[in-house]
Amino acid sequence: MTAAENLDPNESLWNAIAFHLRYERQKRGMSQTEVGHIIGVNKHGVSNAEAGRNKLTRIQADRLDKAWDTGGLFPRLRRFARLILQ
Repeated sequence: MTAAENLDPNESLWNAIAFHLRYERQKRGMSQTEVGHIIGVNKHGVSNAEAGRNKLTRIQADRLDKAWDTGGLFPRLRRFARLILQ
């Protein structure tokens, strides 16, 4: 299993963000490279975000929401995850 497959989205909001990034990408039949073009990173950056090693930035979350029309899912989850850490 990959790090992304072992990630428990119920463990933290950051894990939930990583999980939903991978889930939404796969649902759309997109490659990590294609998602990287949306958020401004290479496929390794997307892989790291899906595995929870890197956290989405505000700009990346906004770009995903706009491209995928998620109704604010990624920006909202990111904002709440950051609030919990403060």
